[in-house]
Amino acid sequence: MKNNKNNTPETTEETEPRVSLVLPFEKEMIKKKGLYNLLTEAADKLEIDLLKDYPEKKVGLVMNRLRNLIPGVKCPKREMSVCIFVSPITEKVYYFTNTTLHFPPSLKKSG
Repeated sequence: MKNNKNNTPETTEETEPRVSLVLPFEKEMIKKKGLYNLLTEAADKLEIDLLKDYPEKKVGLVMNRLRNLIPGVKCPKREMSVCIFVSPITEKVYYFTNTTLHFPPSLKKSG
């Protein structure tokens, strides 16, 4: 088992990449090609970011799952956003409507 910076053992969950891709509704999402292009572009950016922190083999596993999932994502019938979660062991697609979210101050981005 590998140790982290604090010299405590890391679990497998901490050493495996996971992806949460949230795509707020855009008009292009109404058509399959537009949705596919938006998701593919987002996946390309995620892959670049993951490769900065994880080995190519681990990133490849998660990205292959994501890329295999993208063609099956349905076009929202209404103005719905899409969220995709992928890990080495599971994957899930969520659809949700636009809502006003209120985050606690500790979760807001600073800057």
